[in-house]
Amino acid sequence: MAITRTPIVDDDGTGTTGTVIDNAWKTELYNQIDGLAGGPWTDVPFNPANFWSDVTAAMVSINRYMVMNKTMFWVVQVANATVPNPLSPYLPFVIPGGLQTAGMVGPLARAFDGTEQTGYYFTLAPNTLGAIKSSSANWTAYPIYVYFSAIIPLL
Repeated sequence: MAITRTPIVDDDGTGTTGTVIDNAWKTELYNQIDGLAGGPWTDVPFNPANFWSDVTAAMVSINRYMVMNKTMFWVVQVANATVPNPLSPYLPFVIPGGLQTAGMVGPLARAFDGTEQTGYYFTLAPNTLGAIKSSSANWTAYPIYVYFSAIIPLL
């Protein structure tokens, strides 16, 4: 959210003075503050191409993001999903908004695949975040639950 910008018009208390230099400095300060403010949260409409093949709209309870400067905050919840055959150790999530990253790896989520609940690592390709078991084992067929909040450095 941008702050309200007001000019400097009273340097000496008379109500009649103000300088271009003062206003330029204040504008620079406002621009820096605006640069720190995050944008609004954006809900991502369901698109099956943004997930692995067996995910439906009913399975995605949350998919929203916000961008602040060169950082994206992204929250996703997928529940009661299945994975296609052959089973894979990698469940893809396409980064919304056409945004991309140089890449990262981190323990960013909780996931459950019917056999165990544990922290899972997410790896980032330029436009895809992937849920991978910390053991690198394949996911079981059903049910799959993946919940994550990712902080993603953007290109």
